[in-house]
Formats: sequence, structure tokens, C-alpha cells
Amino acid sequence: MNSFNKIFFDKERLIYLSFFIIVFSFIVIFFTQVNPIVLLDGDDWTYASYNRLAIPLYKDWNPCRIYPEIFMSFCSNLGLFFIKPFLGDYISSLSTAYGVVVSIFIFTYILFFVKFLKNKFKLPFENVILIASLFLLLHFWCLRNFETNNEYLFYSHNATCYFYYIIPSLHNAILVLYFYTYTLRLDIKYYKNKLHLGLVVLLIYLGVFSNLFPSIILISFLSYTILCYFIKSIKNKNFSIKKLLCSNFISLIAILMWIISLIFEATGGRAESLEDQKFDIVETLKLLWARFYYSFNKFFLCFTIIVIFSCLIINILVLKKSKRNILLLENMCCFFYCGFICAIFQILLCSKTNSETIQRTDILLSFFFYLFMIIALCLYYLLRKFKFINIFMPILLLVIITSTFIGNKTFAQSNKLNLDYKLCKQLDEYLIEQITDADKKHQTKMILNTPVYYNQEDNWPHAYYWGERISQTLYQHDIISKPIYIKIVPDKKINELFDIDTVFEHKVYR
Repeated sequence: MNSFNKIFFDKERLIYLSFFIIVFSFIVIFFTQVNPIVLLDGDDWTYASYNRLAIPLYKDWNPCRIYPEIFMSFCSNLGLFFIKPFLGDYISSLSTAYGVVVSIFIFTYILFFVKFLKNKFKLPFENVILIASLFLLLHFWCLRNFETNNEYLFYSHNATCYFYYIIPSLHNAILVLYFYTYTLRLDIKYYKNKLHLGLVVLLIYLGVFSNLFPSIILISFLSYTILCYFIKSIKNKNFSIKKLLCSNFISLIAILMWIISLIFEATGGRAESLEDQKFDIVETLKLLWARFYYSFNKFFLCFTIIVIFSCLIINILVLKKSKRNILLLENMCCFFYCGFICAIFQILLCSKTNSETIQRTDILLSFFFYLFMIIALCLYYLLRKFKFINIFMPILLLVIITSTFIGNKTFAQSNKLNLDYKLCKQLDEYLIEQITDADKKHQTKMILNTPVYYNQEDNWPHAYYWGERISQTLYQHDIISKPIYIKIVPDKKINELFDIDTVFEHKVYR
């Protein structure tokens, strides 16, 4: 009874509980009803059922993308086993599973951000909720610049990339928030229970062996902790290798894993296919600038500049150097360093692989996470120093919400063609019905008409090899009794039936 009263009659706990229920409900509704994640292209239908060993595979196509390549098929199975019996709908079951899983990661991300504010800065719960709400909204607001089809920082252009980029980015950001909030947990001495240590190492293993692009989120932070320890120990004249190893065990293990991932990725099939790719950092920087100039919300940029510069000016020029001021500057230096390392790494990697990749939101998320952390720190500082600002925070949040979510078809759909998710589902079902009909007739081969995309050499996203991939996944998911050889024949009539443009182009800002 006492514990019941403590939860339900404690004002602060009740407000936090209400806040988290609202946040989780909003995210789940967004990713299952507003912008569901529906399978469409060749990658989606490949990795929805793909299986691999959970170790780096020398000379594999993706040697070290362990996390996404085991987790996507796992989530597909969750949809088949736990959701399909209730919905009775194959595509909707997979889509719901993906949407719920992405929502859980975003919710956990916000949860650990709240813990970071509470434990690191001892903020009142009112301020924590205001800043956490703004932190979440920034991910949608920063790119809200058009009437329709705006992207957002939790957006990816197909189901596969949610597992290859968004989920690993959130996973690594959560680890950063965890370690930053509880800095002792980087020290091996903290872990009396070795199973606890093993679980932490497992989470780092998954974060590092996910994808080079998001892995830098964690590595940049851990490199900063080692750098700080090294400078501090040299300054205090008590540096020793043993202390360095013990105090930074977690960081050193993670960086060692990351170096191994770099070596293995360099041997992979994807890296080999890019050997003739020209390293073009100038083009990458031009495209990054174009992305900022054309698609970023100008009000967001003004808000960011005002908050950060006003905080720095007040801290440096006006107020006395208190412990709180010094702590703010130290934290800002940390996040600036990490964001800078992330940005440089992404620019270099995109310059070698594909310069246009730098414009993708699932790539931008890595260094914008650190920018949003800086904004949150500055806002915390201003709210503590000038309490009257709290009066205007609810109005600010209301303005941001209405300017972000007002209108119809505000956000881009999570598929390559930007098809309405209902239409995308209908297209999937239309194609699958023909395959299941062939299976019922015990055919071993069939011709499947798909939409045509005249300017795509391989007819992507319904590429000529798409038939083999969807056949394998439908077989693995027990939708057909055996794999069927499917010959893809693009047909303009399918485009007309589903109102799909025959010219499919990647959106690039120049």
C-alpha cells in the first residue's frame, strides 16, 4: 500500500509518469498510424529475413554490420509470431513490429536524456520536462521547412535503413547518455558483478558492430573520456598505464572493437565495390551546405544561435566563475568535441563512399544529437539563471508544436518512392497475391509485373533481382510453401494502377 501511495500520490512521480505515457503514445501513433514503416524495395525484402553469425565476417558484403542484420529479422519474427495472429495481416504485422521497436528506442533515448538532466544537473522536474519536450521536438522541427513531405531526424527512406542507421544511432546515443550520467561505469572497478560488465560490453559490441556511420557517436565520446583522463593525470603527475587501463577499461575495449570493425569493413564486398570511387571532400561539403541552406528550418537555426550565444556571452563576460558555470563550459566542450569528431568522420566517410549520403537525415542524426545536447545545456543554464524565462517556455513549445505538425502530409513517407503507406501496402499485397497464387498452383517459376522506373538502370526499388529476395523472405516467413523463381518484368500499367511515377529520382539538394 505504501509503495502504491508513493507512485500514485507523489506529485513528481505522477507528472513524470504522465509525461512518459504521452511521449510513448505520441511516438507509437506516429510510427504505426501516421508514418508506418512498410517494406518496399530490394533491401527491405532481403534483410526482413536475413540471418548471419553475430561475429565480423571477413570479406563478407557487410563484414561488421552485425546488429542490424540480426535485429531486423528478429523484429520481423516478433511481428509474425506475436502480432499477425491478432491482425491477420502479413504486411501490417511487420510494419507494426518495426514501428513499435523504433518507438521503444526513441522513448528509451528520451528516458535516458531525462535521467541525464535529473542526475547530472539536479534540475527541478518542471524544467526537466520542458527541456526534454523541446529536445524531442527539435528532431522534427529542425527540418520542417516545406508544406509537405518534410523529413525529420528519425526519418529513413526505407525499412532497412531504420535498422542500419536510426536504431544504431539511438542505441549509441543512449549508451553515451548512460555513461555520461554515470561516469563511474567506465571504470572496471565499478563492476563487482561480472555479468553486469558482460551485458555492458555486449551493448557496446552491438553499438560498434552496427554501422560505421552511427558507431562514431559512441566512439567520439569515449575518446574524449580517455583524452580528459590523460590530460588530468599528466597535470596531476600521477599517470600510470595500470590506472589508465582500469579507469578507462570500457572506453579502451570499445575503441579496440571499433578499430577491428574498420579493418574488417575495409576488406568487405561493399568497400571493394567502392575502390574506384573518387575521394571528393569538396563535393561533400558543398552538398552539406546545400542541405543546410535549402531544407533546414530558419527559425530553428535562429533559435539555436540565440540560445547558444546568449548563454556563452552571459557565462563568459557577465557572471562570476562559479562551479556551475565551469561545469557548463566543460560539458559544452565535451559535446562540441564529440559533435565535431562525428561531423568530420561523416564528411570523410561520405567523401569516399558517396558524397550525396551526407544529406541523409539518418547520417545527420549523429552530430545533431550533440548539437541538441548543447542546446539543452544552454537552455538549462538560462532557465536556472533567469527564472522569468520559464514563463515563456510553454508558449515556445506550443509555437514549435503548431509550426511543426500543422497541415496534411507534413512528413515524408518512410519508403523510397514516398508513396502513401496505404498505397505502399496495397502494392505489396498486389504483388504478394500473385506469388501466393503461383505457389498454390505448385509453380516453380513465374513472371511478375512490377512498376517501371525508366531512369534506374536496374529498375530500383523493384530491381530485376527483387524477385529472388521477396521469394526467399516469403518462404522464410511461411507465406509460400517453397521458393519460386520470379522473373521481374517492369510494366507501366502497374504505375498507372498505383499512381507511381515512372521516373524515380533520389532527392538531392544542390
